[in-house]
Amino acid sequence: PAAPPPTVPAATPSREDLLATALPAVVLVETSSGRGSAFFVDRDRLITNHHVVVGQSYVKLRLADSRTLDARILATAPDFDLALLALMQPGPDPPFLPLGTVEDVRQGQEVLAIGTPLGVFQNTVTRGIVSAKGRGSLGLYANSYIDFLQTDASIAPGSSGGPPFNMNGEV
Repeated sequence: PAAPPPTVPAATPSREDLLATALPAVVLVETSSGRGSAFFVDRDRLITNHHVVVGQSYVKLRLADSRTLDARILATAPDFDLALLALMQPGPDPPFLPLGTVEDVRQGQEVLAIGTPLGVFQNTVTRGIVSAKGRGSLGLYANSYIDFLQTDASIAPGSSGGPPFNMNGEV
């Protein structure tokens, strides 16, 4: 019997194509105490870091096209430095970024990160690799463990809350 033909791997999108898809899903978060970044994970839900919105009930979002929207803080997880935002009045469906899993991340894997360094340069891009992957105790609770990833992609103040994502476009 003849050997099956070799399979051709699916083409990986170019970095530029990934960014063209991801950039409109990332927003600038403006609070009474500073600026950060967030990204859409659904038509009216965004994720950011808890420290970006700590002490706030509502924030203003500046989209990549300069429109502004209001959002409220829906939930926070201070121990994990995460916050979930909800749009006050959803508009047209924004693009959103799919979430990946920690299990699929590999040390040495290339990642891109989008943010707003210094709260000024909206939607800048940095590139890096996953430097480390592990599981550790938060030290807060006896049996509390968290999976963590370390990357060497530059993250400046104001970029907190922006998404790091792989070359498949998954955060």
